[in-house]
Amino acid sequence: MAKAKGPADQSTAFYELGRTQDEKTLAILTPYVTGPEDLRKPAIHALSGFYDHQKKVVPILLKSLQTNQTDSIAVSAALEGLGKIGDESVAPTLHKYFPDKNLFVAKAAIAATARIRHVSSIEPLIQALKAQEKALANAGSGSIGPVIPSPTRGSIKPDASIRNNAEKLQTEANASLNKITRQEFKTSADWQKWWDANKATFQVEK
Repeated sequence: MAKAKGPADQSTAFYELGRTQDEKTLAILTPYVTGPEDLRKPAIHALSGFYDHQKKVVPILLKSLQTNQTDSIAVSAALEGLGKIGDESVAPTLHKYFPDKNLFVAKAAIAATARIRHVSSIEPLIQALKAQEKALANAGSGSIGPVIPSPTRGSIKPDASIRNNAEKLQTEANASLNKITRQEFKTSADWQKWWDANKATFQVEK
């Protein structure tokens, strides 16, 4: 880190530090999780591989969600890291981010539940899927509304952007439900029907 000349070198240094998963490197990496903005994500990614230090890493990642709440990149990385660590106790925290207005944050939270695969995520995922179906229905055909310039995608209509985000989150929610339950449905109504009939006895297959 002392010899790093820029972001690329610093990211490489974090990667190398992350390969040595002991108390010393944990102590070195932790301050960067809430440090300079461009260093938070690589630090979080490095810590997310410290599986043998789960009891210490999980609180660090949870704290970073609060400290970095205006930094969607760091929040997304922390949510991804929590899913990677696999501690079932963080599932309720992940669920709180399902309705987040930032697409990447919401996707990271939903995707993390697929890694943890805990039964408590099924109902929130069904509700998330239902919310995206409603967003798609309200967006309509995308043929009305003013055109908004976008520096990366040209001119887009507001409801077209809403549809695009809703479709991505719908796909993510379905994928997580598939991975947790080993079932194949597409609509929230079908998922809810299956869940109502099976939730009393359902157990996640590990």
